Amino acid sequence: MGEVYSARDTRLDRMVAIKVLATGVAEDSTTRDRFEREARVISSLNHPNICVLYDVGCERPTGAAEDQSPVEFLVMEYLEGETLAARLERGADLASPSLTVSEAVGIAIQIANALDRAHRHGIVHRDLKPGNVMLTRPARSGAPHASGSTVPHVKLLDFGLARFSQKSSSAETKDGVSDGLVSLADLTMQTVSSPLTTKGTILGTLQYMAPEQLEGKHVDARADIFAFGAVLYEMLTGRRPFEGRSQASVIGAILDHHPAPVTSLQPNTPPLLAELVARCLVKDPEERWQSSRDLVAQLEWIAANPGAASSPADAGTAGMKVATRTRWLPALAAALGAATITAGVATWARSPKALSPEPVSRFLVELPEGQEFTRAGRHVLAMSPDGTRLVYVANRQLYLRNLNDLTTTAISGTAGSDPSEPTFSPDGRFVAFWSNGSLKKVPIAGGAPITLSAVDNPFGTSWSDDRILLAQQMPPGIVEVPANSGPPKMLAAVDAAKQELPQSPQLLRDGRAVLFTLRTGNQVWDDASIVVQDLTSDRRTVLVTGGTDGHVLPTGHLVYARQSTLFVTPFDATTLTVAGTAVPLQQDVAMGGFSGAAQMAWSNTGSLVFSPGASQDRAVVWVDRQGRSERTPLPPRPYQTGSSQMRVSPDGTRVALTIFSEGNSGGSGDIWLWEIARGTLTRLSFTSRSASPVWTPDGKRVCYASERSLLCQAADGSGHPQPMFNVSGPFAFNGLGPITSDGRSILIARPHRQDSLSESDIMIAEMGSAGEMRPLIQTPANETEPSISPDGKWIAYTSGESGRDEVFVRPFPDVDQGRWQISSDGGIRPTWAPTGRELFYLQSASAGFGNPTALVSVPVQPGPTFSSGRPAVVTKLPAGAGSGFAVAPDGRFLFNVPATFDAAQAARAQIVVVQNWFTELQQRVPTR
Repeated sequence: MGEVYSARDTRLDRMVAIKVLATGVAEDSTTRDRFEREARVISSLNHPNICVLYDVGCERPTGAAEDQSPVEFLVMEYLEGETLAARLERGADLASPSLTVSEAVGIAIQIANALDRAHRHGIVHRDLKPGNVMLTRPARSGAPHASGSTVPHVKLLDFGLARFSQKSSSAETKDGVSDGLVSLADLTMQTVSSPLTTKGTILGTLQYMAPEQLEGKHVDARADIFAFGAVLYEMLTGRRPFEGRSQASVIGAILDHHPAPVTSLQPNTPPLLAELVARCLVKDPEERWQSSRDLVAQLEWIAANPGAASSPADAGTAGMKVATRTRWLPALAAALGAATITAGVATWARSPKALSPEPVSRFLVELPEGQEFTRAGRHVLAMSPDGTRLVYVANRQLYLRNLNDLTTTAISGTAGSDPSEPTFSPDGRFVAFWSNGSLKKVPIAGGAPITLSAVDNPFGTSWSDDRILLAQQMPPGIVEVPANSGPPKMLAAVDAAKQELPQSPQLLRDGRAVLFTLRTGNQVWDDASIVVQDLTSDRRTVLVTGGTDGHVLPTGHLVYARQSTLFVTPFDATTLTVAGTAVPLQQDVAMGGFSGAAQMAWSNTGSLVFSPGASQDRAVVWVDRQGRSERTPLPPRPYQTGSSQMRVSPDGTRVALTIFSEGNSGGSGDIWLWEIARGTLTRLSFTSRSASPVWTPDGKRVCYASERSLLCQAADGSGHPQPMFNVSGPFAFNGLGPITSDGRSILIARPHRQDSLSESDIMIAEMGSAGEMRPLIQTPANETEPSISPDGKWIAYTSGESGRDEVFVRPFPDVDQGRWQISSDGGIRPTWAPTGRELFYLQSASAGFGNPTALVSVPVQPGPTFSSGRPAVVTKLPAGAGSGFAVAPDGRFLFNVPATFDAAQAARAQIVVVQNWFTELQQRVPTR
């Protein structure tokens, strides 16, 4: 029919497959019209198991003669993998299957799901065969229906697009175009050892054609079910059900013969599965399965119950027969004179979900190249109530993904706003989000964001009717803001004296109760509690101890996260109590560090989206200026990222690290010391809430932040931690900087206001003082990550004053005597070389947005005035490295990297979409 090319779509910068069809298609105007009409219909099929059609066109090649026919072409999704035909050929020589039963069932479920979606849109494939089934890499969690095996992901190709032959008098459709049929007399006699592709014959589909298709009769979805049975038969047995030495003998077998039972060729095949295949291959379409939806339900039952003797539809006779031959059940009931049976059958027929629950399917949505999640420590995903739209935070703005047509657009008005905590309005027309200290909303179609209220530092939002709830951190509590703007109102206060922090609020009982997560004191988010508070009596009840980001679903389940796993338990909305045991349902969900946010969202219609997260275990690796790396002998642990979490001692023999406590997905852990020569780790702090280690210039002490206080501990572990200086009341900070070379002062990135963590100034405090700090660099912008040069004359820092993070240098301590911008394409984590002649920083490939990709060096000329050279890349960051690095006295660089790293998975930020997730919930954790 033509040729297929791989190509790059330069407009959207993606790989595509271009199918160039034979010129005969373009020469027939009627065929061309139908071709384009069907292409439009098929492009509307949004399903994870159907190859996406991006575009269709008809153009004359550049430089072609005027009389040359135009070229019909399709632009389709580019897939990497192999066809099912290629997979089956591996066992063909031995006449045995190359797939296990569980693999075959897992693949069959996906094919049937794709057929069901097409049939519901009135589209009959008419060319289902192994060559039109593409097997790509499996999903992260494997196939949900193939226990014990990893099933490839299926993509069904060529939905009717290539089935345009010349007109045939024997089989003409309503619009006058042949259905691709030929009469028996037109067939040539030849030996058949593979799917037939000879010119003038049926192109590669004969062995899978239904009898009515060969006879030129009306063809509907049941012809696809016949072909489906033939494909499944071949997957299970390694043989085609209908074979012969010529086309005529193959046709004769299809019309008159019955294939050998599956169990006679593969005795270990479950009897229900063998009967399902036989029912697909019945000659009379009225006797076959009548819908692909029924096939999916039955296959999923077989996958879950491989040894079952009957299906859930069993009512005293063979379950398969009861499920399929529904047309004679009312007559039987009438003959028996049992009105109750008739009523039951009628109810059964009207309620297909009782037998055929919505199939659960999973597929990946990759963010376009150049996009990376930002503000990932907070919630970055939201899903519309109807499940058709997804909003995510990337490159410091909001993006809208339409799941109906798979298009992604930036929401205008949000560029550069650095948003987080998105949530949809109940009608799906607006998205609320938090940005720069304010709660805002914007139409999903784009426009100027509307500021609703000044609200500080929320860890979770929700939109209920005419109000938006936020879990505010300062002052801590659940607040509500009118959806049409207005001041925040405290709905449920928490105890700041106990260091209680709330997260993820949700109204229950028509607004008379609120559910939220509560962390107290030294707890990490994984050890927090899911609580519900009666807003009338203020009575608070603990529902779950040991979890974060709790929510009640419309199904009557409570879902929460712990250690990157989603747990669900039945929930009684009347008594506001947990009504069962928690069950782990989804692993590898990305978690927000300091906020405990599980990166997930769902719709009221039952879809779930989440960002997959790798293991927290990380390691450290040395890299020299030539890019050569050396992994350390340290055991994999969840070492905290960030340059302020990993610092080399002044003599270069030890490294102070922040390591998560066991089970901690929060923003801090404990301070550990690594002795480089011996390769040993020694714990220095024991609070589980410590971070930002800083060495004193003499290397004898390590200072760090703990529980909003600042402590110093002897590096040999002796004695007790001593306060850097006295602090009265809670102390908010955004990071510790270095201690000056004389050991008298420390730099601190501290919020503009103590009731806000939104923006920072750089402060300086005297060690051992009464807690008096004075501003060192104070502007309306966000200044963080101070670093003092070895000679003590210059301070480098990160500032967002230009709209993105850049590195600046000022004199120290007289910071108002000059200011120089060092980076120009985005920069973070400025760090001085031990010689003072270089300044290093990290640069992102996306112009200052997203994760850094390279270490950059700027030469510095010592002298009474500041002078710097041109930035140059020193080395690319190791695969999977975070934003943490340190510079050793010998000139090597120390990076924080994942203990294990999958480059393919890390190449693009991803979102997993689980359709009909509520079905899985009810199956795994039934509710009343």
